[in-house]
Amino acid sequence: MKRRQVMRNLLLGLAAVGVPRARASEATSQMTAEQFAAWTASRRQSLEQSRQSPRSLEQALMQRLKADRWVTDSAVTDVVDTWSLYESPGLGSATVAPPKFAQTHRVITAILPYLRTRSALQAKLYRKSASLYRTEISNEAAAKEYQKALDLLTPLGLEIDRERLDSLVEEAGALTHIGDKRTADALYLKALQYPFYLASDPVIEKELRELYIRAGRGIIDLRRHNLSLLKELVFVPSTNADLQPYLQAAIKEASGP
Repeated sequence: MKRRQVMRNLLLGLAAVGVPRARASEATSQMTAEQFAAWTASRRQSLEQSRQSPRSLEQALMQRLKADRWVTDSAVTDVVDTWSLYESPGLGSATVAPPKFAQTHRVITAILPYLRTRSALQAKLYRKSASLYRTEISNEAAAKEYQKALDLLTPLGLEIDRERLDSLVEEAGALTHIGDKRTADALYLKALQYPFYLASDPVIEKELRELYIRAGRGIIDLRRHNLSLLKELVFVPSTNADLQPYLQAAIKEASGP
């Protein structure tokens, strides 16, 4: 009976996006990622309104993952969020025995192995799991899940910071060449505000430090011949060996004979 209901739910969802019933068993794995995302969003809304089990939604996602078909972040989170809402107090299977979100945790655990190259999405699922453990007053379990998320997010954050700093320095250089010195100066200063020395990854810390030095030399060149502005510059002490000789030479040049 349950199997028939799952298939019925699947067929209804496929019909909503124009997929023939004859291909229902394989249709979701053959959809484009965008089609599947639209289907999951439609099914989520329908299931939440009817307060039915999201089992059909979960099975469609797992079938697609096992077939190595791409899924969008939203499709994955739609499935997980539908389960967590179904297990929330006052909805669906709220009378099941504790823990309240056992099915949602199970689904997250099943999905994660298929997302090994997608750190940001993995982190989002760990954070979701952690928030549910917090709701269940399982704070030790929540802390472990949050740490897993942090282990994934920290390197991603540093890489994003590196790209952002590089963009700031490059844009400042380009603006300097076209004469927009005011904006270039502001961008260099923004790059110099980044605390590169706090980076936990030594490789990225070295790259961030090099970008900081590039920003320092860039702003020195930009302010060359302006003694008062050059004297305002203060750099992180660990970069003084690289930047102070360059700065002092510019100050001496700006001071005149």
